[in-house]
Order: sequence, then C-alpha cells, then structure tokens
Amino acid sequence: MGNFFFILGNPRSGTSLFRLMLNSHPTITVPPESGFLQWWHSKYHDWNKTDCENSERLKEYITDLFSSKKIESWNLNKETVTEKIRTEKPGSYAQLCHTIYTLYSKTNNSLIGDKNNYYIHHTTLLTALFPDAKFIHLVRDGRDVACSYKALNTLGSTSEYAPKVTSEISEIAEEWSANTARLDQFINDKHGLTIRYEDLITNPEETLKTVCSYLEVAYSADMLRYHENEFHDEPASTMDWKAKTREKIDASNLKKHTQILSISEIETFDKICKKELAHFGYA
Repeated sequence: MGNFFFILGNPRSGTSLFRLMLNSHPTITVPPESGFLQWWHSKYHDWNKTDCENSERLKEYITDLFSSKKIESWNLNKETVTEKIRTEKPGSYAQLCHTIYTLYSKTNNSLIGDKNNYYIHHTTLLTALFPDAKFIHLVRDGRDVACSYKALNTLGSTSEYAPKVTSEISEIAEEWSANTARLDQFINDKHGLTIRYEDLITNPEETLKTVCSYLEVAYSADMLRYHENEFHDEPASTMDWKAKTREKIDASNLKKHTQILSISEIETFDKICKKELAHFGYA
C-alpha cells in the first residue's frame, strides 16, 4: 500500500485551490473531498481479507460507501469497486480505503492525497490508519478567512453542500485561532509541512517546489495550469463558493479584510488571535 498525504486547513483557507494544483501534477492524485475514510471507520475498522469473500459484508460496505456524502463526484461504479476489492483482497480498513482511492487515481503509481477541512478534528485517526502519511497545513490570514465566512452567508446557494458558518467576528476568530493552533502543534509533532496561502498565491512556483520536495516527487509546471486542466474535477455542486478555482491565480484577493472588515472587527480579531497571527507572520 502506497503512502498517503493529507491536506489540512481551516475552512476557506484555499485548500480546494491547493488540491486542484496538486491534482494537476502528472503523478499526484487528490480526489474531491468525501469523508468516507472517517465516516465508516467505526463500522468497518476490523475489516480483514475474509470480508472480501463475504458477499453480504462486502455488499453492505459498498452500499454504505455509495451513500457517503459527495462520493457521487468520484463517478465510481459499484460493480468495478466490488470486483477491485475481491481481486486485491485488502486485509485492513486502511488497505480497503486505499483500494477506493486507487479507483479514482489517474495512474497506477500516483501518490494519493486527501483534502478535507474537517480532518482537523480527526488527526489521531489519520495517523493511526496511515502512520507513514505526510501532512501539509495550508494556513491563511484569519482576517481574510473571516471575510470569506461573511461572504458565504450572503451567497444564497441552494446546494445541499453549502457550508454553514458563523458571521460573528469573535466566533470566527476563536474558531480560526483554535484550529490553527491545533494544526500547528500536530504538524510540529509529525514533522509535517506548513505553507501560507499568501505565499502560494504570490510565489506559487517556489512554494509548490517546496511542497514537491516534501512529498518527494519532481516538480511539474502543470500545477500552475490547474485552471486549464481537463481533469479539473471540483464538483458542480460546490462551484457556487469555489468558482475561483476555475480562474488563474489572483493576488488581488489578498488582504481583502482591510477593505471589507470594519476597524472594530479587525481590532476584535487581532485581540483574540494575537498569538497565532504573529506566529504565522500576519501581525
């Protein structure tokens, strides 16, 4: 079973854009987010080779897998998934999940990644399932994150997957502070990699070279052409709030809090997140 890597970050930090960049690399596959890895762990954590030959158990897993939120964007086929599991006979839950990821993979030797913001709260499970996995934390100025939260609440999307976030600046600040501090500690413990959204936007080539070095793959300029990639696979059901993933990198999106947030909102955010803002160079 090949190694995994995980993209972690507070919501609205640019992780979808980052995923598409990496997914444009010829030997990296990062599917659209679907948290089946965590959702079905409690039910199938004891999966073993005999389950692959148990028709009822296998059928039950396939049914559950295909009921997973957003899994429809992977365009998997039940018969193909069933046959793949029967043929490869994964002997653990981690191997079972890996089999599903490989069905989405562009090539047989792809390095596979997974991006899901709510994994912030499940890092213990991720490391237990994939002890050799690598982790990348994408951090963004929390005040710009706050602007994005506020914009979501005026979007009026009818998508069943539309994010539900607060508009209260103090609540956003407390959430961002807690999430970034938690991830920073985790990344330090696991010797992972932290990159800033701002560096990804203003200096994408060097930042992506750093990422490729960490992942031990050769750099490819294809990642800079993510918006032209025919494999652009961000689901239509999320495009209401991810439309910019189809556009070129836009540095004008930086520091928008100076134009959108009020002085009092910025002061409130700065007070709550003083330590984290300074730590990541946003003071």
